Amino acid sequence: MPVLPRPDACRGCSLDPIAYGFAPPEGPTTSPLLFLGEALGGTEAAVGRPFVGDAGGMLTRLFRLLGWQREDHRIGNCISCRPPNDWMDGNPQAPWFHSSIEHCGVYRRRLFEEPHKVVVTLGGTALRTVMELLGHKKIRVNDFHGSVLRD
Repeated sequence: MPVLPRPDACRGCSLDPIAYGFAPPEGPTTSPLLFLGEALGGTEAAVGRPFVGDAGGMLTRLFRLLGWQREDHRIGNCISCRPPNDWMDGNPQAPWFHSSIEHCGVYRRRLFEEPHKVVVTLGGTALRTVMELLGHKKIRVNDFHGSVLRD
């Protein structure tokens, strides 16, 4: 399966010349739940779908345990491509970390305009990104682990 080319909106991003692949969010835009991860891994970038690698296998197993179908939920990432050597991994020291999250906001804004009732953040980068949208700039992920927040 060929790697999906990145859309024109990716031009100008610090990751565009060095990243691999592209995966748009998938699942119904009307799903009450949005699952938001960090960035693509190798499998996701190669296949063009979010959460189909190791983390996706874990998410799919969790859905099965709950009696849910993956196809019933919206799934996306903060970054829609794969950074070199997966160097994002919640690491604000990655030279493209902040600029790529900001640039990829063009795709994320569309997700947040959809009528999801709950956003489930999968990882620190996703949590920080959502919290910054809500006006919380400096957060410690450990302070929110396992928390339910309303806004």
